[in-house]
Amino acid sequence: MFFMTQGIAAHATLSMGFHAPPFEASGMMMGLPFHFSLDQALKNTPVILYFSAAGSDLGCREDSQILVKSAPKLRAQGAFLIAFSLSDQSPAVLKNCRVPLPIAIADRSVAKLYAINYPLSPMQNTTYVIAPDRRILLTYVSSDPANHMAKAMETIQNWQKSNRR
Repeated sequence: MFFMTQGIAAHATLSMGFHAPPFEASGMMMGLPFHFSLDQALKNTPVILYFSAAGSDLGCREDSQILVKSAPKLRAQGAFLIAFSLSDQSPAVLKNCRVPLPIAIADRSVAKLYAINYPLSPMQNTTYVIAPDRRILLTYVSSDPANHMAKAMETIQNWQKSNRR
């Protein structure tokens, strides 16, 4: 089986095969506000949720450039990547980061839905890859965003192969 779950023992996550709970969040992309609905996003494509401990500077950090570079590659594979900063702050704190990557605020309620520790440690950044039927294809926990994006790409490519008829 090509889907994988990795994690730190103290970090509970939703496992492969579970159905991802629906949620909505507000965020910014290129300094402009947007609204994200998981149900809406899953109507057309698999979705990659990247939860980061970076805080309100997620889009401005050097390590976020890995996400920015990965987003178009994932889109070319038919997937949508969105990054979440775990915070109780308003999404307006993200307005100064003008990167071509949707970045949203995930509050405590979203963290609880996705079994993510709050506050999140950088060692516990978490990625979920979710199929359009809301089935979780990948749960990955690591401090290295490059590994997150490589695992997400591999999962999307394998999912596509298994869904070709």
